[in-house]
Amino acid sequence: MGLEQRLISLESSLLALDIEKKQKTLRAPFSGYISQREIEIGEWLNQGSLVALLINPYKIDITIHLPSAYITKVHQGKVINVYINNKNYKAKILGALLSGNEKTRTFPLRLRLLKSKDKFFDGMQVTLSLEKSSTKDVLLISRDGVIKRFGKDVVFIIKNHKAKMITVKVLSFQGDKAAIYAAELKVGDKVVTKGNERLLPNQEVK
Repeated sequence: MGLEQRLISLESSLLALDIEKKQKTLRAPFSGYISQREIEIGEWLNQGSLVALLINPYKIDITIHLPSAYITKVHQGKVINVYINNKNYKAKILGALLSGNEKTRTFPLRLRLLKSKDKFFDGMQVTLSLEKSSTKDVLLISRDGVIKRFGKDVVFIIKNHKAKMITVKVLSFQGDKAAIYAAELKVGDKVVTKGNERLLPNQEVK
């Protein structure tokens, strides 16, 4: 009788240990690659702690920052062409985030790469081409030439030795350059890029 009780006790302990083992086992929601491990063997964790960064090679999401002139033209669900390492792929538009970058005046566009046998790595560069309903000539100037006045983007040009303030529309930034549009501007105008924050309209400039 004592051995039977001992057997029942050991079986209960084994069952409890098996349940505890299962509770301490983490299963990934998908098959992938561990790119970053956040814990060490034997380390205790709190509930919700980060264990590792797992990359899903079969579900590639792309984030591209677009200027406002383009972000309003995209349509959720549309399949477009993207280029990675000069190779063409198909990607589906998931949507655009409403919160943009105030410094670059761009908005994040989320895409999902359609199924491909190629391998991709986090941080790879992606380019794409979007159509616009209309085209117009734009000017490329130093981004230092664009400042804020009265809540608008403006540039100062020198005309007849005086400063003239012109409201512009910033289409995008490319490094230290800004692509702008203004009907009053033309190629050859002298744009002020230093000290323009202190200028006033019609102020004489030497």
